[in-house]
Amino acid sequence: MRFVKKLQLNPKLIEDKSVSVAANGHVVMDTTYALKVPTGNTAQRPASPENGQIRYNTDTNEMEVYVNNGWEINRTDRPATVTVQTLGTGDAVEQEFGPLSPIPATAANILVLVENVVQIAGVNYTMIQTGGDYYLRFDSAVPLGKDVVVIHGFD
Repeated sequence: MRFVKKLQLNPKLIEDKSVSVAANGHVVMDTTYALKVPTGNTAQRPASPENGQIRYNTDTNEMEVYVNNGWEINRTDRPATVTVQTLGTGDAVEQEFGPLSPIPATAANILVLVENVVQIAGVNYTMIQTGGDYYLRFDSAVPLGKDVVVIHGFD
């Protein structure tokens, strides 16, 4: 009968129980330790990434995973910061309001209200860029005295 020893990953220690490989091929870690994943900024991403790679991005302060040939942020269920921004009051002439802050990823990622009436992205308004700022352009002038309010935090 042959003695089967658990494979240790640290050859410098006589005994290392922090990480081992079980007989079924699973990597097992002691519960008092944590896995350290590669860390770096966006420019330091691997030159030839492969699907399934994971790393911590110090520019975004997020875990990211290479999925379907692109880097994606690995989101958790932590609460988002919701921001309410008043862009102004309609004068029955003006169609553009802004600038938006923070800048949403798309026009569909914000709630836009004109006097508490929800506006639909692509139907009632579009998001446009002027210089480095982003604005809302409505399909018609906002009625006189009606406030334009944007709720951010849905990206």
